Amino acid sequence: LRDSCKCQACVHPPTQEKQLDSAKIDPKIQPLSWDVENNFHRLEVFWPQSARRPPHASTYTAEWLHQFTTRPHDEITDEVYINKKSSVILWNRDEIEENPPELEFDDFMGTRAGLKKMLKNVCKYGISILRGVPLNEHQIVNVARRMGYIRETGYGVTFDVKYNADPKTHLAYTGLQFGHHTDLAYRERAPGVQLLHCLKAADPASAQEHAGGKSFFVDGFYAAQWLRYNYPQHFETLSKTPVIFSFLDSDRDRWFRESWPVISVDHMGKLKDIHYSLFSMRPPLLPQDKVANYYQALRLFSQRIEQSTLQYSFYLTPGDLVVVNNRRILHGRTGFEPSKVERCVCW
Repeated sequence: LRDSCKCQACVHPPTQEKQLDSAKIDPKIQPLSWDVENNFHRLEVFWPQSARRPPHASTYTAEWLHQFTTRPHDEITDEVYINKKSSVILWNRDEIEENPPELEFDDFMGTRAGLKKMLKNVCKYGISILRGVPLNEHQIVNVARRMGYIRETGYGVTFDVKYNADPKTHLAYTGLQFGHHTDLAYRERAPGVQLLHCLKAADPASAQEHAGGKSFFVDGFYAAQWLRYNYPQHFETLSKTPVIFSFLDSDRDRWFRESWPVISVDHMGKLKDIHYSLFSMRPPLLPQDKVANYYQALRLFSQRIEQSTLQYSFYLTPGDLVVVNNRRILHGRTGFEPSKVERCVCW
């Protein structure tokens, strides 16, 4: 309670930054006295200070105190601890197809309502689709800057997903099927929001031969929550087992590597991140008696995300731009004819 005082001496009013040094609070501190005021709606506590200073007075409302009962902290509303954001909505194929999170490019770029809708879609569903984006490589940057700042990676500000015959190329640059994954889990911090802009595509209905390149997206939080409720022991395994993700950058002749659990939860146990990429996941370094449990949990999670009932799949057409939460939504594509499909990517 002493550390939570919000008076002007303890918290700087304009910035809400703490001025009280938590490390200097006596671990055994006890109130000198307290008083319940305003018909039991406010508690005033007087704390001891140094011998030459008067007691410090802290005030707490009953509503604020009620958040921190012995019950689970699902009801905490203080923005110091909880971000007041749009509620996360978990989805499967039928639910997302019934109400697709999409809007027109002009509305997004030209109106505050369009920008708000885009951001709400990403916060709630982890995915939003823009239709009618002009077909040039710079538009993806304009869209990203409309939403926030761009985080440049080793691939640059943006990069094109085009066929590359070099045998050392990334799998994304081949025409091979690219299974469910989140991107760049081997970096110090995997990208948060990722943009995919389709610049060129064959019409699968009229093409003389099947061009391929059908995109699919899965709500990783939906699959993780299913695992939590139905197989809690496997959920615990995937949320507590560190997995090494690594990638060889052949141009720089160096490895990138980072360690994450497949499912990350926050300090309250709520879903936070998904890191999943069969292309860069390495065998975990575990005691022998834990190995089988890990692979059983991973197999069950993998089978779930591959089920057809979870796949939000469609052919991107030129001018479509998909925005995804890369630490929630797993994405991929079927194999394609390289001369007929082209994308541009930005984080």
